[in-house]
Amino acid sequence: MRVRTSTTVSTALPMVLAMMAAPALAQQVPPTSAGADANVSAGQMAAAGEASPAEIVVTGSRISRSDYVSQTPVLTTNKAAIEASGVPTVDAYLLQLPQFQPGAGSFSSTNNGGAIGLATLNLRGLGPQRNLVLVDGRRFQPSTAETVVDINNIPSSAIGNIEIISGGASATYGSDAVAGVVNFKLRQRFRGLEFTGQIGVSEAGDAGNRQIAGVWGTQFADGRGSVMVAGEYVDRDVLTTQDRGFSRTTGNLSTTLPEGILVPNANNLPSQAAVNTIFARYGITSTVPRTAQFGFNTDGTLFRSALPAENYRGSRSAPIVSTRTAFGTDGGYFSYLQVPLERRNALVRGEYALGDGIMVYAQGVYARTKASGRGSEPLVTGVTGQLTVPVNNVFIPADLRQLLASRPNPNAPLIVNTRFSFDGPRTYSQTSDLNQIVLGIRGDLAGLGWTYDLYGSRGRTNITERTIGGAISLPALRQLAGAADGGRSLCAGGYNPFGVNAPSRACLDFITRRPVNKVTVEQDVIEGTLSGGIIDLPAGTAKFALNGNYRRNAYSSRPDALLRAGAIAPGLVTPATSGRVRMVDIGAEVLLPVIDGLNATLGYRYAHYKPSGPVSTYKADFDWRIVPPLLLRGGYQRAVRAPNVGEFFLGSTTALQQLGSLPSGGDPCDTRSALRTGANAAAVRSLCIAQGISAGIVDSYQFSGVSTPGTSSGNPDLDPEKADTFTIGAVLQPTFLGPFFRRFSLSVDYYNIEISEVIASIDAATLLQKCFNSDGSNPNYAVGNEFCGYIRRDPNTGNFEEIRTPLLNLGGYKTAGIDVQADWTIPLASPDTSVTLNSVVNYLDNFRIQTLSTTPFQDFGGTVSAQTSYPRWKMLNSITVNAGPFRVGGRWRHTSRLRDRSTVANPASTIAGAPAYDYFDLNGAVSVGSSYEFRVGVNNVGNKRPPIIGGALGATNLGVYDIIGRAFYAGIRAKF
Repeated sequence: MRVRTSTTVSTALPMVLAMMAAPALAQQVPPTSAGADANVSAGQMAAAGEASPAEIVVTGSRISRSDYVSQTPVLTTNKAAIEASGVPTVDAYLLQLPQFQPGAGSFSSTNNGGAIGLATLNLRGLGPQRNLVLVDGRRFQPSTAETVVDINNIPSSAIGNIEIISGGASATYGSDAVAGVVNFKLRQRFRGLEFTGQIGVSEAGDAGNRQIAGVWGTQFADGRGSVMVAGEYVDRDVLTTQDRGFSRTTGNLSTTLPEGILVPNANNLPSQAAVNTIFARYGITSTVPRTAQFGFNTDGTLFRSALPAENYRGSRSAPIVSTRTAFGTDGGYFSYLQVPLERRNALVRGEYALGDGIMVYAQGVYARTKASGRGSEPLVTGVTGQLTVPVNNVFIPADLRQLLASRPNPNAPLIVNTRFSFDGPRTYSQTSDLNQIVLGIRGDLAGLGWTYDLYGSRGRTNITERTIGGAISLPALRQLAGAADGGRSLCAGGYNPFGVNAPSRACLDFITRRPVNKVTVEQDVIEGTLSGGIIDLPAGTAKFALNGNYRRNAYSSRPDALLRAGAIAPGLVTPATSGRVRMVDIGAEVLLPVIDGLNATLGYRYAHYKPSGPVSTYKADFDWRIVPPLLLRGGYQRAVRAPNVGEFFLGSTTALQQLGSLPSGGDPCDTRSALRTGANAAAVRSLCIAQGISAGIVDSYQFSGVSTPGTSSGNPDLDPEKADTFTIGAVLQPTFLGPFFRRFSLSVDYYNIEISEVIASIDAATLLQKCFNSDGSNPNYAVGNEFCGYIRRDPNTGNFEEIRTPLLNLGGYKTAGIDVQADWTIPLASPDTSVTLNSVVNYLDNFRIQTLSTTPFQDFGGTVSAQTSYPRWKMLNSITVNAGPFRVGGRWRHTSRLRDRSTVANPASTIAGAPAYDYFDLNGAVSVGSSYEFRVGVNNVGNKRPPIIGGALGATNLGVYDIIGRAFYAGIRAKF
């Protein structure tokens, strides 16, 4: 491994030691006592002379141990740390930890497969589908066909602590545990009644949030039984792009305006003389090429729908941008920065001891989430959405008639693209209802020293997706536009697509729809584990665990007839689809005390997935306490991820895919593209012609949008992903230095993860850039290149007919780095005063992506885009001073400087990245007796604004940078 040196490197460690993070982060945290939250590790408890817990199971293994030693890196946090952060949801807090990159969250505002309001975890940046989410070591009910878990469905009031392990764990838990495991451990045998509440608001008075949670627990039958009930209500306000200065105007411009444009047909262009004559009447002396896209002013005149926008007479107010340097509709104008959401959830758990060694238990979870998202005004464009208008349409203005009459075939219909603004922007609502029931029995086998746990769970998630605005029926609109009378016989006034002409209420009712899609996700699990000692060895007892598992996942999507037919602008098809996968596996682990202080764990799991077939996983881990203060640990794991039900059975679905903004993004054939003006412009031009753009329009071709329909589909022939994970590290707890260090621990762990046969699709923007050799993927600019093969164009207009993005076993991921975690509670003079320091640091050595197995890896470490980020350094640090009933703390969040993602393919790219970013937060709390605690805080004290990413004004990475600004919160906890 090669460690890069920089100013960040030279200053990071002193800064870490000077100021370290929240009091509830540790390498290992023991189970809590009834109603309590743990803040210290097991090693710290032993050093303090406190009783260590009985044998327990550490996340990452099925074998219980009394020393609570983890052979793989484990980061633990708890509810106290989440509350101290001031964020209203668990996912928002975990995203601040260096091990995570953005998944879906509060910023996921578009209707992309049911992701509105979904809160997912993306460990190591390898994708939410590659880390396994557990609750008390059991699989939680997923919220999508990709078996991704919305973690905010777990009531935060029920959470005791959260354990996060990095690296593969399929030999222990089965499929999906490729990047690691996040295990939410619930409070055990809680007694009493506890309420918490919190409100928050930004300095601007918006982006508000409210949270109320409660938990009640009791024991009965002389302690043989216990029950806990927990619930939570969360309400979050919307924050739009227009609420913040940095995002009010973006570079995401489309030249398809509500005025409408005439799509040039390369085989039937107007004459240059007619164009000159018409624009001369407007006082335009410069030549407007006949191949241009002509727009329709509402007064009946024409304009050029591109820069320079000659004779444009329409609105210059948002979302329209019309300046000397920019022209078009701002595609991000209506979008949300923070998605409005309302969630209610509840958890009930009970257990009862039937006798010695027999405990029955049951658990139920219910969650309802309502969220909404918003996109741009609907496009009526492209092969699937454009309008065909006959030349005898009564609404065609005189200037346009003159232009059409000059064509070689003057009677041919015209193709019109437009942006329909009269039903508002595309607005979606989503309601998700989740439930899961767990029934089980556990206990001891009398006289054998073995334990068992057998449980079954059944879960179901019902999602209803509705389009509540901006849904236009293409057949109805085409019926109006295709009628000679403009549709006046169908509805009052008809439909005039030439300019901004508001239709009557009757015509609006004629063409608007409210489509609905219903999605169901089901999961059944039966699992049993048997573990215990098998033989006494000189260095200790060898232990063994046997685990068997059956799982069924099913998915169905039931869109209404409008969505199935692609009848809603811009003509995206959502097919009805369903499928199910089954899995049976059996695994074993053995813990071998090799010598005093040195233990090795070997594990193997055989699984048979239907329909993908059999697969094996295995592991070899070790821990070695060389001397009492120093523990070495590490190991190797082979992990797998079987294709999920969505990847197998997703129907051919068409969805808008962003192409990015010019000049670095967009359509490479656009004359404004950097590829059309670069050193290889001639080769790019030739490839554009070979791909279907006519030579007659290629030198004036401009793509009018910033997105295009992409067709994705499942693949029943997919193979499982395979991953190799290696970790090596050390944990230092220097209790020999005296009482001052009795609660100090430091861990340093190196990780290396390699994933092959990655299941993914190549997005449309990447296909275009690789087809046109932006990164060397097509050095001969051959139209038969494998990336070009997924792209098909309309030879008349040059626009895309189809870009296919099927799911395939593609290339791979390789990533490596170092995690550093430090915890130090320093006692002060008074017994009830202390200072707690903590730091969690990640150094990313590399993050390499291979698109296809035949293409080279590219290192994206240290880069950022509006969708991805791979910082070299990421840290979460804070300091907390405890003085009797008072607690005061500060946090420091750091992300290192990042290059723009475009520099990977083009090292000479001049697009700016992002500077190093630091956020500082303050919090405080006071306890009133033993029953009440009041807390307040301010996040982003410096009101740091997010950086602009990708050279596009207003674009940033919403999951990495704070888009709310300085924000305040206040909360209360009451215990009875």
